[in-house]
Formats: sequence, structure tokens, C-alpha cells
Amino acid sequence: MDIINRAVNGKHFEFDCEYRDARDGFNHFVRLYMNDELIAEEKRHYINRTWEAYRYQSAMIGAVNNALAYEKARVREEYLHENNYKIVTEKRRDGLEEKYKTDPMVRDLEELNNRIRNDRYGSEKEREELESLDRLLKMTEALAQMGAFRNN
Repeated sequence: MDIINRAVNGKHFEFDCEYRDARDGFNHFVRLYMNDELIAEEKRHYINRTWEAYRYQSAMIGAVNNALAYEKARVREEYLHENNYKIVTEKRRDGLEEKYKTDPMVRDLEELNNRIRNDRYGSEKEREELESLDRLLKMTEALAQMGAFRNN
């Protein structure tokens, strides 16, 4: 299991990332914690490889998007309740968008999402760890192709 930490506006976000082999490829599992409280999860399945800038990036973005969808739904319900509306019409949409912009949790999750999308690898230590894991994975794949793991 790999742990990737990020801080946004005083909030500590921790991504618990896990790689698992699957019958037809592999999976990335990510659990997103904010200040030690689980707020979202994501699972991504890959057949042979990912096209991410760094390992777990897509699953991390998925977990943040799940948390963001939950928070936006919460803000939407608050907006409807505060204004005694039943639905959000086109005329009311601007007010809801403004509410999203001013909600601290929505803003922090959007900032976290942008950072994950734009990070190349994260910190120097994380980059070294991920590059080391990538080298180990490539060596393991090469050994498997040579038949090193066959039971005779």
C-alpha cells in the first residue's frame, strides 16, 4: 500500500493507494481521507497499463471527484432548503454556482483535484518511491516473460 499526502488550506488529505493483480490485468484502489476521516473511494481497472503522469493518478482524481460530487449535492440541498425551492431552474443556477464558489469544502476539493491533475509526480520523495516501484514492476514483467515464475 502506498500513501500519498496533500495539504490544501490547512486540511490534510491522505490517499491510501493499493495495487492488486486481477485475472485480466490489474486494479488501483484508492481511499481518500480528510483529517483521518474516510470521505471517498475509487477503484480503477486496467488491462495492461495506465497512461498516467504518476501511479494512481486516475484513481486519485476519481476519489476526489466522488467526494466533490457528494459535497456539491450537499451544497445544492442546502441552497434549495435555504431559499425554499424545490428545484434549480436556469434563473436559480447562478445563485447555486455562487454557493459552490463560496463553500470552503467544495473549493478545497476543486483545488486538490487541480493539483493532482497538474502534478508530475508530487514531492521528490514520492517521485523517487514511484520511480523505484515502476522499475521493480518492469523487472518483474521482464522476468515473467522469460518464464521465471512458472511452476515446473
